[in-house]
Amino acid sequence: MRVSISFDYDSPAGMRQSFAQRYLPPDADQRGADLLLEVLAKHNVRATFAIVGNAARNGQAPEHAPDQIRRIHAGGHEIASHSMWHRYLPSLSDEQLFLEFAGSKAALEECIGAPVTGFIPPFNRPMQFLSKGAFSASEVFGLLGRGRSRQNIPSMLRQARFAGYRWCRISLHPKFKPGGADPYPQPFAHEGVIAIPVHLTGFGKASRAMLRQALEAGVEHVSIYGHPNSAIFDGEEGAQTLDGLFDSFRAEMASGQIQFCTMKDVELIARHTAPVAAGESPNAPAHAYAVSGPGRKAAADPNAPPVPVTIMIPCRNERKGIVKLLECIEAQDMTGLDWEVLIADGMSDDGTRGLIEAHCAKNPRVRLIDNPGRIVSTGLNAALRMARGEIVLRMDAHTEYAPDYVRACVDTLNATGAQNVGGPARTRSSSYMQRVIAMAYKNPFACGGARFHMAGYEGYVDTVPYGCWRKRTLLELGGFDEKLVRNQDDELNLRLTRSGGKIWQSPRIQSWYHPRDRVGRLFRQYFQYGFWKVAVIRKHRVPASVRHLIPAAFVIANLLLLLNCLLSFAMKWETAAVIGNWTWAAMLVSYALTGLLFAGKTVALAGWKVFPMMPPVFAVYHLSYGLGFLCGLLYWPFAGAGSQGPSRTFTQLSR
Repeated sequence: MRVSISFDYDSPAGMRQSFAQRYLPPDADQRGADLLLEVLAKHNVRATFAIVGNAARNGQAPEHAPDQIRRIHAGGHEIASHSMWHRYLPSLSDEQLFLEFAGSKAALEECIGAPVTGFIPPFNRPMQFLSKGAFSASEVFGLLGRGRSRQNIPSMLRQARFAGYRWCRISLHPKFKPGGADPYPQPFAHEGVIAIPVHLTGFGKASRAMLRQALEAGVEHVSIYGHPNSAIFDGEEGAQTLDGLFDSFRAEMASGQIQFCTMKDVELIARHTAPVAAGESPNAPAHAYAVSGPGRKAAADPNAPPVPVTIMIPCRNERKGIVKLLECIEAQDMTGLDWEVLIADGMSDDGTRGLIEAHCAKNPRVRLIDNPGRIVSTGLNAALRMARGEIVLRMDAHTEYAPDYVRACVDTLNATGAQNVGGPARTRSSSYMQRVIAMAYKNPFACGGARFHMAGYEGYVDTVPYGCWRKRTLLELGGFDEKLVRNQDDELNLRLTRSGGKIWQSPRIQSWYHPRDRVGRLFRQYFQYGFWKVAVIRKHRVPASVRHLIPAAFVIANLLLLLNCLLSFAMKWETAAVIGNWTWAAMLVSYALTGLLFAGKTVALAGWKVFPMMPPVFAVYHLSYGLGFLCGLLYWPFAGAGSQGPSRTFTQLSR
């Protein structure tokens, strides 16, 4: 009897998705894997480690562990994929699911320098076979995903085949197990992939007893699994428990009655059909554009000409941040790129120009150009007109960028075929108030839950921070709208998507935005956002999202109820006063309780110190945006073509 052993290596990325970080130390997988390797080496057993792809990337432990992954592979163990970010698969679209497969496969293969042929789904889901029915409350009501399950086992296996996998470990609901009541369903081929049902969890007494029953019944294969993060504890999945399992079957192992093996060993025996690589199937979907997906670095062709890339930086009075940004650009991995930097300065008068000119003298790739319009949109268009690059991307002085930011943007743009790509909005803070504002910025209650606030989200979105485009895309769109002081990037993305273009967000594209550090500056920033959002809506006759209208509706409701209170008091309308005041009180109490609830959720990430200020900061986000939106409603319909434009209140810098 063959007994395949696999371990689900979640990493901190997986723990965050599954809320395991609440009771597990962040390095639990790394510590547990070391303990398991000792036990496996002691008994000369090879196993399968299914690892989240993000852990294979270069970076600091425990988030990234490429050295340990290579050590596991060097020990003769199989490396399989556990998805890229440990997301809940039933809730994903086909495109998102494929990229979970392809991105992880590419990252792991690049790490170990060998093919990765197997996939083990996170959360042990989907768990149904040949049925779209759901079997748990989380799947029915969408507590872990968006609505009822989108993916089942056939669809998961199909995407695995397109991504180039040969086997998948699956969990089958008893009602849908092939063979009905058979407690040990055997591997079977479906969608060109070998599906390997899992039978047992843990290595304790119950698992040992079932293994003996299976051995006596003549079962050919049994699949058993655990988690490295549980191996550090004394329990069913502990390293000592695994050691005891091998000890209890020492005689059977010596005689060959039981052979502990990897999942790949089982797949090779069970294979009935040849694998189909992504893009080679006549039925492959359009999104299966490559086996590697956007997460893989293509092998550099030494004879290929470098790709021309232009980095566009609009700035005005950025003395505090421009030098750090230029140093960040100098540290970028520009392999295979013919790059240049165009800084469009809005006639700065705080010493910024002198700092830029000094840097230009040292590096001829950096050029300073004038932006007499003094706003972001005119600066970006000035840089766009002078750009020599086929690919252009934007950077800002208030943001830090990962060393592979430019490279990741270019790779993702080439791999996905999208017209604009970018990463999620991550933040970094240095002061207490900046940290509070940053935590509120990430909170869906403050900013509406847009996908670009989700650090782990990969897929199509309606906008991304900054952006990376082909130059011809921006020229065909007419560049940025120079009438807009704010929201010029949102407006451009709205034009892009309405013309049939696609915007792709990848967590591999990493940057960190420094939010405002004072409540007054935050209020002015979002007041201007709300004001200029009306100009965007008026131009396109449609809001990009309903969430843009909610703060204004909240402000208008408060103003109307306040007016009702004053009028009913003055006119002695008792009925109107009672109804209006109770309605107003109920609305404010509901708002306060909701703010406290969402502030409480932030405590798990940032601690109790931020809690007292979170509700007031939520209110600043909502009231400032709503008031700005209301001012826009009163201003823009009456702004004639010859008007001098809004006052400085709506245009001056908010830092």
